[in-house]
Amino acid sequence: VAIRELTFWRNGFSIGNGPLHNIEDPVNRQNLEAILQGRAPLDVLNVRPGQQVEMRVTDLRGKDYVAPAAPPTKPFSGTGHRLGDLTPSTTVSSSTNSMRHAGGTSTSGADAAGSGNTIVLDPSQPTVRVQIRLVDGSRIIANVNPSHTVGDLCRFVMSQRPDASQRPFTLNTVMPPKALSDESTTVEAAGIANAAIVQRVL
Repeated sequence: VAIRELTFWRNGFSIGNGPLHNIEDPVNRQNLEAILQGRAPLDVLNVRPGQQVEMRVTDLRGKDYVAPAAPPTKPFSGTGHRLGDLTPSTTVSSSTNSMRHAGGTSTSGADAAGSGNTIVLDPSQPTVRVQIRLVDGSRIIANVNPSHTVGDLCRFVMSQRPDASQRPFTLNTVMPPKALSDESTTVEAAGIANAAIVQRVL
């Protein structure tokens, strides 16, 4: 059984020592409703599918959120090398490993960071915003045309946050919750123009 601490604050709620989740955010509101109904959002509570969760609730709605103190930094404990000595070989995998999202398209870290995955706006079309809530709780904003596709948004996530794209993922609508599995679907057809969507890992 996973034990999680849910704390209510005047300006939102937090899980354990995690960040404040502003209740005005529709994604946060949906996640809180799911928790209160006994359904555990896996990425929010950091649990496995089917894992039982015991929620311990603390009501501090009379106070503003207070961030937990950062843990003290640990002194360096590695092995030193004199100048001229051979140093251990190091492999940097973030630029070579493939990042795959649900839908089957894979992009290398080097390619994802390139300009080829930058969303190019058509000035002859309206510009809309899509707020994307990532699995780590952070948010990014994509400025797109209604004709841009779900695939464009997936590639935008991978180019902006490669660390959040190491595992297969889908982009999902908030209300009602639905996976945007067809990459060719346009922002307009998906009904996500000027709306919030969330990233879910598979």
